[in-house]
Amino acid sequence: MRIDEFGKLIEHLPTEVNSFRIYEKNWKVQSQQEIVKNIFNNKDFVQISRNEIRSEVNNINVFIIKTLMWGYPTKGRGNNINNLLTDESFNKISKLLLKYKALENITFNELVNDFKFNKIKGLGISTLSKFLYFLELKVENKPCLILDDRLIDIINNSSFEEINDLKGIRREFTKNKFKNKLS
Repeated sequence: MRIDEFGKLIEHLPTEVNSFRIYEKNWKVQSQQEIVKNIFNNKDFVQISRNEIRSEVNNINVFIIKTLMWGYPTKGRGNNINNLLTDESFNKISKLLLKYKALENITFNELVNDFKFNKIKGLGISTLSKFLYFLELKVENKPCLILDDRLIDIINNSSFEEINDLKGIRREFTKNKFKNKLS
């Protein structure tokens, strides 16, 4: 089976309006609470779509929070989101994403080195790929896609010929497989 057999269907899927309902009760955070409060604007919940996230690329702090909310409506597992929202981690992420946004195209080694050097607690490939995807960045001239547990499961259990060489991929950052398949 080949992915391109579904090309016409995929082209017509309304992915940009794909949204999630985010409840304010799940997003009580110590750091960045003012941004969170403004997003909810005294509502119990908000709907956040891909379009809405993309509309915030010029307000990097709101962009980061909305990306996290869309990707992790219930704040995800463990303390990863809380760790990302600490002032130190949040500032590091903001600076790096602004740097990448200005460049639009980055090298893979630059990406790996920046995140190894900055050691942002709670930031894994799933979250990083969401940021890069919504900023519409390219790594080595290839558009970034989201690589999360759902996609990893699809890759490992599908019969699509085009992704057979990715079988066995895990969430851990696997340089060779990820580099070759950023798009």
